[in-house]
Amino acid sequence: MAEGGLPFRAGWGVEHDGIRLLADGSAPKNSPVQDGYPEFSYATLDKLGWAGELTPQELATIRQVASAVLAAHDRPDGPAKDAAGKTTGESNTLTPPENRRGLESAPETKGPQAQVGTDEAQRAGATEQPSPQLREQMAKVNWKTDLSGGIIRVAIAHGMAPYGNGKARCFVWNYPDPVPKHREPLYTARRDLLPKYATYADRKLWRLPQLYASIQTRDVSVNYPLVLTSGRLVEFEGGGDETRSNKWLAELQQHMFAEINPRDAQRAGVRDGAMVWVATPEGTRVRVTALLTRRVGEGTVFLPFHFAGWWMGQDISSRYPPGTVPYVVGESANTATTYGYDAVTAMQETKTTLCRIEAA
Repeated sequence: MAEGGLPFRAGWGVEHDGIRLLADGSAPKNSPVQDGYPEFSYATLDKLGWAGELTPQELATIRQVASAVLAAHDRPDGPAKDAAGKTTGESNTLTPPENRRGLESAPETKGPQAQVGTDEAQRAGATEQPSPQLREQMAKVNWKTDLSGGIIRVAIAHGMAPYGNGKARCFVWNYPDPVPKHREPLYTARRDLLPKYATYADRKLWRLPQLYASIQTRDVSVNYPLVLTSGRLVEFEGGGDETRSNKWLAELQQHMFAEINPRDAQRAGVRDGAMVWVATPEGTRVRVTALLTRRVGEGTVFLPFHFAGWWMGQDISSRYPPGTVPYVVGESANTATTYGYDAVTAMQETKTTLCRIEAA
């Protein structure tokens, strides 16, 4: 495990609908548990007899994390609770929050076990023992919420994965589509596909509206007939400020551009190397150099996303702090991309929308 022998994560609990989610007879080399096991928490260490290997500082941090959770629950403006007093919350997907993950469960081990229930307060060097409520909350501190890193350290030292050893999921029950399926982009020219591949209904997440069907029901494909996508260049990285500030890389890619199929360019009266506007349905447009190429199919326009310093045709690089303007500036592809929100990852929809090209 310490050398990179990683199993699948066990982040979804120990079972679902009666089906075991932990690995069956499979584990990293030299693991003391040659089977599946859940995510590590303080309770897991305690049950395995390894809690005593935490340093006093690590244990004190775990206690502080647990205390902070209890304090937040006691605040008048703390987490919302239901009638039974349990904390409620919204899922980051379109379905209700997942079931309890069974983090209190611990793996079965072979051989004698050290005595459990050791005194956390004494190991932390404190004089008073934690209350039952604090002990219960400490047991729930897991490898992800332990700010000391102690749970991770001890688990790896024993050849086990802090995130558990589970099965890969092919059926993701807490996602909008448990088995992945195609859904048309919010802005689509293929209206004929919507009866079968429509998007989600509008919803709210954290009190904020997320628009899906209300956008897709509007047909804008007559005025914006081309598919717009974005992607990377080998010369630049990310937003490009660092790589466009490298004179050797900047020499290789000197202009923000749009790749346009020659047939589409001919229809729009655009020639290679000319400046063009790429306009999108939400009222934004970018001014870029036309690169006529058959690398993109007819009906598709490609924008790289490594540029900045222009805003809808205006050079605003003067707003950079003195001495920080990259060698190359240009329009940001994000100006042209449209509204979209992936229901699972909460990422904006930057890979597919509609556009129109015009000679600048």
